[in-house]
Amino acid sequence: MQTLYQRIYAELYEAIEAGKLRAGDRLPTERELCRAYGVSRITACRALNELRAQGLIERKKKRGSVVLSAPLVPPRKTGTIAVVFSDFDQFGRKILAVLGPFAQKHNYTVATFDSAHSRRKEREILRSLIGKNLSGLILWPITRASNLDLLYQFERNGIPLCFLDYSSYGIKAPCVSSDNYGGMYSITKYLIGLGHTRIAYFPFKENFLPTEEERFSGYCRALAECGAVPDPKYFLSMPETIRNTTTENAGRYGYCARYAVERLAALPLRPTAVVCVNDATACHIVRAAREKGLRVPQDLSVTGFDDTAIAVENDLTTVSQDFGEMAKLAFQLLLRRIEEPTGAAHLSATSRLRSMIWERGSTCRLN
Repeated sequence: MQTLYQRIYAELYEAIEAGKLRAGDRLPTERELCRAYGVSRITACRALNELRAQGLIERKKKRGSVVLSAPLVPPRKTGTIAVVFSDFDQFGRKILAVLGPFAQKHNYTVATFDSAHSRRKEREILRSLIGKNLSGLILWPITRASNLDLLYQFERNGIPLCFLDYSSYGIKAPCVSSDNYGGMYSITKYLIGLGHTRIAYFPFKENFLPTEEERFSGYCRALAECGAVPDPKYFLSMPETIRNTTTENAGRYGYCARYAVERLAALPLRPTAVVCVNDATACHIVRAAREKGLRVPQDLSVTGFDDTAIAVENDLTTVSQDFGEMAKLAFQLLLRRIEEPTGAAHLSATSRLRSMIWERGSTCRLN
């Protein structure tokens, strides 16, 4: 079932492709789309932004959205690639900005779906896609084990898959990820270079996702190489009652961060820095630390991972992942599988892209 923004996008796309909207024609404004479809402005904006990402329209202040010249309007597509991931605002915009024009050059349509950090929502999306005439599927799975029965059905139906971030159990498909180990190793070494040796990790969990496990390993290795043996008392876990919190109920990370800062502040030798598994948890730690009366970064340096919009908004030092390039490489691997269905491209190899550190105001040199 199409979401509201996908319905708006599809109808406008068909009008452009059929010539009902020609080069230079103005599209309805966000406000007009809101009235016509009964949607929020965010939904209308998202549909227009996807058309812009595919090179069909341009959007300018005070001019609105205008259909671009005919040569930039793609010919009829040879196929559709579905892309399923979580959190359009944080990840999807970066993915679509690169993947839309790239797919257009290869004569493919990209259909994006937001699983909203929910296994149930992911299942609804995947179930709706089974039986559709897809050329391939790019999936950022909620967990490695979520909805395996449906993924095996895609495999049986001969629909090529490629994973983002990490792969699902037993599915023979390529995967594209950032260098999670190297990224966390580098940012931990960066803190050590600023004079920090008591560096905590948040959140420590017994049920790490594959990427989280790689990041925690990078943190431990960096400490060990500098003679600062990883100390379990600096592994800031969550309360026992919610030890198994996943991204599906990540709203509880605010409470978990306050619990972690309480533990941190009570230690005889308080950590001077905290590396966090992602930007969202890092922002929670920053807020919890300030509520506790700790100054960031003077009393506590904090780092994140991902370089999402909230990292910029909160002046957070973080590890940057290039989500657009990840999606572009995943698309290229998927094309290989489409063109060589019996070739070596079907093997479940993982390609890793280098990450880099963005230094902002949440860290400082230890006095």
